[in-house]
Amino acid sequence: MIPHKLNRFLVPTGRQHRAVGTGARTQGARDAGLGLRPTQLLIFGHPRGGTPLMLDVQQAGIDLPFRALSWQGEDGRVWLAWNDAEWLARRHGLGAASAPAVQAISTGAGDLAMTAAGHSQA
Repeated sequence: MIPHKLNRFLVPTGRQHRAVGTGARTQGARDAGLGLRPTQLLIFGHPRGGTPLMLDVQQAGIDLPFRALSWQGEDGRVWLAWNDAEWLARRHGLGAASAPAVQAISTGAGDLAMTAAGHSQA
């Protein structure tokens, strides 16, 4: 399991995004007889965040709910990566109607990363 820092993601934030699930990739690799440092997929979503994107361009649903990948590097440090919300908007050709939701996803991702890093939000 990835260190306890990751558990901060699973605490309700009171914002648009909430944790809706995780996927432990390490156990699956182990079950297949392969070695993989701790790796976990975090899944966040909220109907008010994702639905406007799909109403704009339904195919945007392929990238929803929002996901982040956390893994332990060779040096023992924990890393976190996600697709930038603005990139997702460009990828799917989202219009002005999606702008508030895209901004909320972007802000939420930044807030979650800061929380995971142990920084409090103002």
